[in-house]
Amino acid sequence: MAQVIGLGLAAQLVFVTTTFFLEGIKRPVPGMAMMIAANVVNVFLNWVLIYGHLGFPAMGALGSAWATTGVRVFLAVGLVAYVWTMADHARFGIRTRPTGGWKAWAEQRRIGFAAGASIGAEALAFSTAALFAGHLGVLPAGVFSIALNLLSLVFMVAIGFGAATSVSVGIAHGRGDYRDLALAGWTGLGLNTAAMAAFAVVFALAPETLAGLYTTEAALRAASVPTGMQAFSYFGVMVPVCWVLAFPVGNGVYGIWQGVLVASIVAMALLVGRFYWLTRLDRAEVALSGAADQR
Repeated sequence: MAQVIGLGLAAQLVFVTTTFFLEGIKRPVPGMAMMIAANVVNVFLNWVLIYGHLGFPAMGALGSAWATTGVRVFLAVGLVAYVWTMADHARFGIRTRPTGGWKAWAEQRRIGFAAGASIGAEALAFSTAALFAGHLGVLPAGVFSIALNLLSLVFMVAIGFGAATSVSVGIAHGRGDYRDLALAGWTGLGLNTAAMAAFAVVFALAPETLAGLYTTEAALRAASVPTGMQAFSYFGVMVPVCWVLAFPVGNGVYGIWQGVLVASIVAMALLVGRFYWLTRLDRAEVALSGAADQR
């Protein structure tokens, strides 16, 4: 199955690169439209290949892998075709043969390798955490999967704000307008912080409801509640506190670590409070059971 997924990695990279190019010229809509279409194609291919419809054999997980690879190819081909046929393709040199050789791409490599290393380190950290959760058992692995899925949805919003901010900052930098550059950067950071804080409130107020969207198993839903508290502590508390202490207060990098400390204290307080509340319920149940036995 991994080999089938691997077949689509090149297409995925082509799609991501093309999407970034379109975002860089302020045209994010084609990429969004292709993703919406890809979701429809993905559902159809999974229905055909996993369960065996329209004459295809039921391949289960392997069918899902083929569907993923097929969708990645669909995305790459579709978006490249759009860029190739843009009415103003000549303006961006789409069909122009590149000149300057390897040295002409030095700046792209410098930025790209750094960004790739950062994303790779982040992906590795989450993958390692997933391995840890798996070694803890089935229930912890399920809790981690639910939390990661919810956080990934929120992270897409953060990525959207981040992409828009980076494009605006890059354009301002390109024309040497550093006042607009600062405005775009701080505005993007503020909007992202506000959005993350709003999501954190939702996570804090309705963790069981959110977990219930993924499972009806009581033990798994209950175990997901602490994760909602963690999400609130680190999304809703740490990000704004780090910003306040690092910039307005002027503590710099020390302010960032102070924000991490504050968020950790909040998380501990919430989890200790929940533990105290649960132990009170347990004591009440024991007391009721003892009274019933005496009767």
